[in-house]
Amino acid sequence: MLDPFTAGVLAIQQHDGTQYRAILSHYWLSGLVAIELARHWQVPHLASFHTLALAKQAAFPAGAEPPERADGERRIVEQANRLIAISEHEADVLVDRYGADRGRISIATPGINRERFRPQPRQDARDRLALPPQSRILLAVGRATAIKGFDVLLQALARIADPSVIALLIGGEPGGENQQTLFSLARSLGIVGRVRFVGSVEHTLLADYYAACDVCVVPSLYESFGLVALEAIACGRPVVASRVGGLVSNLTDNPLGTLVTPGSVSELEQALKQVLDHGNAEWAEDTAIPDLPTWSITTDAIELALTEVI
Repeated sequence: MLDPFTAGVLAIQQHDGTQYRAILSHYWLSGLVAIELARHWQVPHLASFHTLALAKQAAFPAGAEPPERADGERRIVEQANRLIAISEHEADVLVDRYGADRGRISIATPGINRERFRPQPRQDARDRLALPPQSRILLAVGRATAIKGFDVLLQALARIADPSVIALLIGGEPGGENQQTLFSLARSLGIVGRVRFVGSVEHTLLADYYAACDVCVVPSLYESFGLVALEAIACGRPVVASRVGGLVSNLTDNPLGTLVTPGSVSELEQALKQVLDHGNAEWAEDTAIPDLPTWSITTDAIELALTEVI
């Protein structure tokens, strides 16, 4: 699969004559391609991963990754000129689990578009999205896969007796297998009427959904960074999230963040009740938004890494 892709890239370069000075790869498949291209062109390779197989498997053993993925990641870690981690947590994983040289790791934290993700009146956002004005909305955003912990959220919602509390699940293919599994769970818990499966939405609409909710919930069993949590906070909304991966550093000491044990239905239930009961979460609109990373910081970090390697 990768050999034809590599050959295609080489053919394009030979056709147009572009001379590349470095390669920046993202994810393990493109990293393996980049190893071959860097060798052929004799240029440095900077690799980033998005997520790492060994970290995901440690947090969620049931979600087995293909064995060739971890082997491929080890090869990339060994051969790349520079590794770009999205958090200190990921840098630690690269060192502890993959044997990476800390001196070859740069940190480029993902950023927030503060012009798009900013506080706005909750009711205005609900009007635009045709959401019920009196409901108290729990919002979860992410692919509808088991590692995202949406099942934990549904079980916690079932324990909250207040029928005005509903959940919006954004992400996943409408009618897909994972979504059907969650629908079946909601039906067995008796909360089908309190759950909306929104499916995928345009990124430009996410800010409205954040603004419309009372609480953003990130119940993942693992997150290498957890950008959803920071986008919600940028919109002035409280976040209840699992104490895993990059979420720990992003939400610890953050006035809008609450961390719970991953997979714990009871802890998630109690945390949600506490935040919802705190002035119906209106307090978030009056809380100063903390400094958050922006994409300019991300690009500056990557530019510095490129400059140093080249």
